[in-house]
Amino acid sequence: FATVGLFDQAFDACEDVEFNERVHAAGLTCYFTPAVKIVYEPRGSFRALFYQLGRYGAGRAKLAFKHPKSLSVPALVPPLWAVWVLAAPLALAVPYVAWVWLASVALYASVLLGAGAALGRGKPLSAAARIPVVFVAIHFGFAWGFWKELAKQLRSRVQWGQRPARGPHPAGAP
Repeated sequence: FATVGLFDQAFDACEDVEFNERVHAAGLTCYFTPAVKIVYEPRGSFRALFYQLGRYGAGRAKLAFKHPKSLSVPALVPPLWAVWVLAAPLALAVPYVAWVWLASVALYASVLLGAGAALGRGKPLSAAARIPVVFVAIHFGFAWGFWKELAKQLRSRVQWGQRPARGPHPAGAP
């Protein structure tokens, strides 16, 4: 903490990832231990899961503004996929693009159903049938949060003509 600073409290989510970015940038190593017990409370509804993942998506966008090198392809897939899915009216208006759009959505649905079947094996049908919907809530919740935070960050840059605040600095840094 003396070298890289404390957790950045401007982050509502991904504060641990942001902290690890600073640890890595300082040339330090972060260790995880199974001796630390983490308790996780699953969300009670799809809506709550959607909003939880929205926080995570927002955290990843905020992280990308603070640490641009942290932006990865996996973090971009849900936001870009959501744009592609929502572009249906435009995509369906162009014959060849329409086929690509329809095929990609069919592939996505197939993967969700296959993953749902694999993960739901041995579970009650009522639980197994909800797994694909959980994936949709995860992907689109993350995307919603990512785009919402991206817009917020870009608005703040335009309004103030400067980069957003970068959070706490390491001890002794300006």
